[in-house]
Amino acid sequence: MRKMLAMVVLLGASVALADGHDWAVIGNACVPDHKAIQEGLYENRGVGVGFQPGAYGTIRLTCALPMDQWQDGSWGAPVGASYKNWHKLVISYKDEDEGSSTYLNVKLRYAHFSSPAVAQTWANITPAFPPTSGYGSTIEVDIKDLNPGLASYWWFEVTITRKEGAKGDVEFLGIAIK
Repeated sequence: MRKMLAMVVLLGASVALADGHDWAVIGNACVPDHKAIQEGLYENRGVGVGFQPGAYGTIRLTCALPMDQWQDGSWGAPVGASYKNWHKLVISYKDEDEGSSTYLNVKLRYAHFSSPAVAQTWANITPAFPPTSGYGSTIEVDIKDLNPGLASYWWFEVTITRKEGAKGDVEFLGIAIK
């Protein structure tokens, strides 16, 4: 099972990388929080993560963002350079509900290796996601330019909320950064 999950993550990332993205992950590769697991809110759906039928509440997912390591100043780069400059998030989702019954929030977070218990937020985004039908949609969101360096852990925290009374489905399909 682990080998299959790793293959799915690698394939998802390689497709996105061919599209000009520096990094990508499918929603199903992210880890749901304890509360969502205990309350039975979420379900894995092949690529994405959504709500169990009839379930309402909040699902919080953590998506690890691994970094290339060039610590030794190889290839003439300064020690700690990442060779990355990020400008945009590319978020894939499905939201069949119009109005404010559902929403998705994405945070790009980091913690320095020297103080890993202190998490900080680089970007906090709750864009207006247009309602979708069928297979979902993708939007690009500008973020403050970032060269992440190598002295930090990086991850996405994705929150999917479905309020009681929502008529449609909401699902997080994946995220990429470029």
